Amino acid sequence: MDALSLNYWLSKFVMVVAKKSGGRYPPKTVYGIICALKRYLEEKNGSEALNPLDASDKRFVLFRRWLNAEMKDGVREGLQ
Repeated sequence: MDALSLNYWLSKFVMVVAKKSGGRYPPKTVYGIICALKRYLEEKNGSEALNPLDASDKRFVLFRRWLNAEMKDGVREGLQ
């Protein structure tokens, strides 16, 4: 998967992920899922792996903005 597709799908995931009951996941849980996906990419692709959490990689700016916004909203709502 290329960086553009990964940026799109990770952003979409962060926007729509929810529990079966419809409630939001706590910010730490969402971040943990993203870290697990990052680890999977590293294991699969080695040094060629894309890192969507790397602030210096401009290809994932949109994803990181969505992730930050969702995490801040979760904290404001009191989700831990």
